[in-house]
Amino acid sequence: MHPYLGSRTLPHYSEPPMKPKKVFLVRHGEVEPHYQNRCRGITDCELSPEGKEMSIKNIQFLIRQGIERVFTTGKKRTDFVGRELQKMGVAHYINPGFRDPDLGVWEGMTWKEIQAQYPDLFALYERDPMQVTFPGGESIRETHDRVIAAWQKLIRISFTSAAIIAHGCPNAMILAHIRKPHKLEPNLKEQKIGAMNKIIVLTEDDARIEWGNRLIYTEDDPAC
Repeated sequence: MHPYLGSRTLPHYSEPPMKPKKVFLVRHGEVEPHYQNRCRGITDCELSPEGKEMSIKNIQFLIRQGIERVFTTGKKRTDFVGRELQKMGVAHYINPGFRDPDLGVWEGMTWKEIQAQYPDLFALYERDPMQVTFPGGESIRETHDRVIAAWQKLIRISFTSAAIIAHGCPNAMILAHIRKPHKLEPNLKEQKIGAMNKIIVLTEDDARIEWGNRLIYTEDDPAC
């Protein structure tokens, strides 16, 4: 044995640093008229003609950004974009982790109906949604944990630019996680229909919102 072999320190091999990634976080377009102004959650409704137009304009923008992957939730209102992008050569993945909460008996009800039939729970939802469990469905906290787990797993995947087409509530949770990773303070109503957010992921623990809640589909010549 070499006299110095036992005293040598083995070299430390660490994983290469994560390269910055762009993630475009998008809320789906307008849904078919029957489901507008109703709680949708896990209800699988279609986009309206206007919603498809919004989505196509968002698709055109995403293609210009060179996205390599698109993640949708398995619901028709998000998968429309995934299928269209797949036709253009973008890899399409379905990740139910990003879906809306299961609203239980609230599914399909209007907010006016909910307020009348569940006044106390509705008031709690308006005041402190993180404390709400939907009757027969999921709690907001369970939804939050599921969505953030899906987000943390996604950003470890190898890509340069990707899009997530999801829903208002999960998107708000991701944005709140980036802004204040140790506080559960998402504004669940902040994301407009068809809104897009651009996120730069530097490391697993460091992501930044470059711009948010932007209605790309209303802009004549949207720049990145």
